[in-house]
Amino acid sequence: MVVFISSVIKGLETFRDAAARGISSLGYRVVRSEDFGALADSPQQTCLRGVREANAVLLLMGPRYGEKTNSGLSATHEEYREARERVPVLVFTLNGVKTESEQGRFLTEVQAWESGHYTERFSTPDQLQGSVVRALHNLALSQAAGPVDGTKMLDRAVNLIKHLERYSGPVLALATSSAPRQTILRPTEIEEHSLSEAVMQRALFGPEKLFDPGKGTEHRIAHDALLITQEGTSILIDAEGSVRIAQAASPERRNRQVWLPVLIEEEIAEQLVHALRFTSWILDRIDPQRRISHVVPAASLIQTEFRPLLTKEEAARSSNSVTMRMGTEEPLVHLAPEERRRAMLASQPEAIAQDLMALLRRRMKK
Repeated sequence: MVVFISSVIKGLETFRDAAARGISSLGYRVVRSEDFGALADSPQQTCLRGVREANAVLLLMGPRYGEKTNSGLSATHEEYREARERVPVLVFTLNGVKTESEQGRFLTEVQAWESGHYTERFSTPDQLQGSVVRALHNLALSQAAGPVDGTKMLDRAVNLIKHLERYSGPVLALATSSAPRQTILRPTEIEEHSLSEAVMQRALFGPEKLFDPGKGTEHRIAHDALLITQEGTSILIDAEGSVRIAQAASPERRNRQVWLPVLIEEEIAEQLVHALRFTSWILDRIDPQRRISHVVPAASLIQTEFRPLLTKEEAARSSNSVTMRMGTEEPLVHLAPEERRRAMLASQPEAIAQDLMALLRRRMKK
């Protein structure tokens, strides 16, 4: 394993040395700017290449932000942004120091991703060294379950959508498969009342509100997975931590109360955001140890018949009539490359939803 150490150097020299000793004690290779020597590339290019070639990044957060580069960010901040969607980031924060204002904002950004990072505080070099050893050991154990294969993950997500039971009317389905592939929930854990109860409570009263509190819900075990349903909506969680959320994609009724059989793009996008956030919450609930490191989301619009997909503005302009689609193909889309780091479900659901929505729009208008 190659581990990159990212931090301001001045004032943290002893801590960077301690982190390097912890990495080396496990037989891993340390990469840090002190060891680069004279190179043809700029320090910025060299450090960012070091991040890209690493298997993990240690981010040491002290009081200072560091000098800004041409990007307006410090070198450490640039390294962090390069790393956070590529590799695991292990964050260590120095205790008992007053941070500069820029460093405080940087720390806020890192904490917004906290659910996706291993985080720990330290006070002494020896304490940091021990924490680094433990964190890297746990990381190695989590990755020992198997490789991340985006193609196979996509196949699992697609199969979840293809096996979705049919509802009346159009349905938006989001399926998210997980990796490394492993058993996250034992059969007895899938059957536990506490799991189904927690999911139903979140779906009824949480910020996403996938279920209508005025309607009844049911839960059962279907094909060794937990399936919770309400009229027009369902949530499925399987033993490997894959999640499928299906929601009714209701036609728009506007324009002097004339019914227009269309799908509204902004409403579908909002449903995707809610489904992604709910999926992130489920993974945190069933896998607090964060054995799952990567996910593949796939989305489909099902049973849309000839309904077109329009923006609200386009629907308003349509007045009393719309041009129906010529085909009934059910679009199924995914990102490229397929896999994303799990933390992105919580930190960037809007961006993922926008990309999936753009792909659905292309397929629907093709």
